[in-house]
Amino acid sequence: MSIQQYVVRKQDRLWEVWLGRELLSGQPTYDEALNVAEAFAYAAVQRGQPSKIMIGTFDGVAIEFPILPPPRRSPRDVA
Repeated sequence: MSIQQYVVRKQDRLWEVWLGRELLSGQPTYDEALNVAEAFAYAAVQRGQPSKIMIGTFDGVAIEFPILPPPRRSPRDVA
């Protein structure tokens, strides 16, 4: 199973969120773009697809944020 890799990077005045070659979103701030990337990544994890978020930095180095599946809850925790 391949990993869904969401990339957040700044292009001109917008922070963009990419999945492969597909531009998913353009946001005015880094925080908003990261929130969008997290929403996409968590939705993918809920569907059983491993995901991670890569942040492109100004010096060309990428920082990785792995998205972990939510912890399993026991029936006792729900009650």
